[in-house]
Order: sequence, then C-alpha cells, then structure tokens
Amino acid sequence: MYSIILVTAGHDAERWTVRGIAIGVIVFATLVHGLTPRLGVWLTNGLGISKIVILLFIVVSEDPYANFWNSFAGSSDSSNDYATATFKVLRAYAGWENLNYVLDDVKDPVRTLKIAEPLGLGSLPYFAAATKEEITNSGMTVASLSFKNVFGEAAQKAPTVFVALRMPL
Repeated sequence: MYSIILVTAGHDAERWTVRGIAIGVIVFATLVHGLTPRLGVWLTNGLGISKIVILLFIVVSEDPYANFWNSFAGSSDSSNDYATATFKVLRAYAGWENLNYVLDDVKDPVRTLKIAEPLGLGSLPYFAAATKEEITNSGMTVASLSFKNVFGEAAQKAPTVFVALRMPL
C-alpha cells in the first residue's frame, strides 16, 4: 500500500523502504491513538470529512450521467469474468464485515448505519469523471484519472496521498 506513495513521488519502492514507511505509519497511528485518543478521533474525522467534500466537489464539477449510459456495452460474455468481478467487489466492501465487531461500542447503531451506508457509495463520482475508454486504457487508478480530468495534471497524485493518509487511521 505504501509503495504507491513512493511510485507517485517518482522513487523506487524498495522492499525495506516500504517496510520502514509502514512501520513508521503504524507507530505514528499507535502513538496518536494511544497517547491522545481525542486527537486521533479528530484526525480521523477530519480526513473523513475532507474525503466527503472532495467527492461532492467531483460530483458537482462533472456531468454525473455521461458515463453511465450503455455502461455495459462491449462487456465480456464469460461467466469467469463476472465471477472474478464479483469477488473483487466483495473484497472492496470487506470492511463492512468488521462493522459487526464494533457495533456494540457505537452509541446509536441504527442511526449511525443509516448515515454510513449511503456514504459507502462514495466511489461513484470517480467513475462519473472519467469515460470507460479512459479508465480501461489509462493504466492508473480511477481516482487519479478522475482528479486529472477534473482538477488538471498537477492534481493527479493527490488521491494516492489521500488514500495513504486514510489507511492507517
């Protein structure tokens, strides 16, 4: 995961460099949440709010329906491809399984789930900002491509940093 930051910055992702960054991030997150839990919660909430603001900006800056017309045109007819895609989607939303483990600690779980569940669809604006052909042929993540299309070439590396900041916290 942390190798994408190095690649984005134009450095080689050596094995021990990546491990060093991962250990540093884990130690930082542990210290922040262990010594000042309130700061850790504020930091996590701040990063979450910034992600929502960025997604809302992407939604209002692009035509949200342009890329969803005939979205399955030219798709594969192989059942193997659909099975693989299903497993990838299930893996992408695997974090929702962990919700059951911490639901007892949530103050009002029903209200919290009603708010959090629609936010799980937060990746749809990324697909609205890039065409199917661009996504297929770009060789980069959908978020990076969307940022490039919406904000310009300089903003293309920003999603990598956002994802990396969100992961350990």
